[in-house]
Amino acid sequence: MSKVSVIIPCHNVEKYLPTCLNSVLNQTLDDIEVLAIDDHSTDNTLKILYSFQKEYSTKLRVFSLQESRGVSAARNLGLKYTQGEFIGFVDADDVISLNMYKDFYDVAKARQVSVVVGNCERIEDWQYSHQETFFTTEVQREGYVEYIKCARDFFGESPACWDKLFSHSLIENSRFLEGRVFEDVGFTYPILLKAKEAYELIRYDYLYRYTPGSITKGLHVPNIKILDMLEICLNMKYLEKAYNFDSKQRILLEDCIHERLLRSLSLLSDWKLPIDEKNKIFQKMITLYEYYFPDFRKFTTPYGNILFADLAIRFQGFIPEKILTLDEIEKYKEDVLKLVKSLENSSYS
Repeated sequence: MSKVSVIIPCHNVEKYLPTCLNSVLNQTLDDIEVLAIDDHSTDNTLKILYSFQKEYSTKLRVFSLQESRGVSAARNLGLKYTQGEFIGFVDADDVISLNMYKDFYDVAKARQVSVVVGNCERIEDWQYSHQETFFTTEVQREGYVEYIKCARDFFGESPACWDKLFSHSLIENSRFLEGRVFEDVGFTYPILLKAKEAYELIRYDYLYRYTPGSITKGLHVPNIKILDMLEICLNMKYLEKAYNFDSKQRILLEDCIHERLLRSLSLLSDWKLPIDEKNKIFQKMITLYEYYFPDFRKFTTPYGNILFADLAIRFQGFIPEKILTLDEIEKYKEDVLKLVKSLENSSYS
């Protein structure tokens, strides 16, 4: 068993992959295994992976999917074969500091926690495009966090899985929901609540590359994938039972679900559509959300009120007239799917 396993999903990333692999394979932590999963790339990604595997045969394991199934499927395959005591995730177009996993692992062992939380810095497409490496030494903030007692820290936590280190025993059989965007939300938040606690080591160990055509950019154009958040939240409700959460954990997860549904609604404000069309989609999505989550409007934290106020300012007629019947809900759902699908931007990926 290695001290740390790092899972890297890869899809058509020949431009950035060598820099990413160098930063992960040359970590100051020697006892590390790297699992790179090629998601049926059509460029030289797989060729680059095999080239690095020859040089780092004791550290790097390469897997190849026979058809493109997305980042969640690639990560799940890695989780199936990982053997490390702790598990980390890195996206193939990003870069990490050379001392990231040694420091995170040392903190996890010294503090006896199952999660160590870091931070990221966004870089542009052209930055770190060669073989640059960097170390991080300054800690901006550090300390123990107990999410159950300090809910604001839980809600302020990024849903990203790649700026964190998780114990293998904590993850167990947890997996990412495949074929959906927002996949980190449904994986990370339940895991953090399951852990109940973490140790923060907040500094810029992770460089997140903001690239053209990314999902983050794609969500700002009309696209049906915005409805994936509903399925993510429904899956989190299932995990609430599977993890046998107590009352405090359930309350925090419910608030997390409501907050994420509201955030997905707020994405509509950036869509380049007439306000009446936005409101039409907005009302129908609210109806869907409120059917599956009848207490959709109930928050135990003040943060929900801020989101509600923000949406009320940007959208007319925020309050739906009534809660519809199941038949009407299904009709609305089909209507929303058709309407947004017809506006889908073909460049989105």
